[in-house]
Amino acid sequence: MRRGTKVDISSENKIILREVVLYTTFINMNPYQQKWIDLLSNAHIPGWKITAQDNDIYIEMPHVTDLKLVRDNLPETLGAMSLDIDEPKERLKFIFHNGYENFEYLLNPGEEDLNRE
Repeated sequence: MRRGTKVDISSENKIILREVVLYTTFINMNPYQQKWIDLLSNAHIPGWKITAQDNDIYIEMPHVTDLKLVRDNLPETLGAMSLDIDEPKERLKFIFHNGYENFEYLLNPGEEDLNRE
């Protein structure tokens, strides 16, 4: 089959494929990342979809979300939330997207991040 070829997948197979992708993502997550995803998901913020994206956390927000407001309050908010996490701290990038624009926030930057120009 050539790349880009459309394939008709049944609804049942789509569900199975989605579960495989979710399971694969889950088993490859580090405990610190998983704890943050759990903490953010349990906040039940309307319209936020929080998922793992490799070693990062991707947060899709409603289109009307003011990213400047989120960005301005993020350090204080994450600092307060981090008090509930007992896992060893690891480098973690949060990617926020509202459908129009996005920004990234790096928590616990590594030596390479700090020396990057």
